[in-house]
Amino acid sequence: MRELTPTGKLRIGVASAPSASPLFVVKDADGTPRGVTVDLGHALAKELGVEAEFMVAPNTGELTDALEA
Repeated sequence: MRELTPTGKLRIGVASAPSASPLFVVKDADGTPRGVTVDLGHALAKELGVEAEFMVAPNTGELTDALEA
């Protein structure tokens, strides 16, 4: 559990796009991400009993780079 939530939150990286798909999310007017991956992230965080924290990237390459860092 500590490996998944070292900060006490489940950090989840998602990629945004102009329209939602099973992989990409869209942002609401207030910047909140919405889509399948967000729903899955919230469900996993709830199962773990922690808060979900999303990093929204403009592409999957940026997510890969963030994961490596």
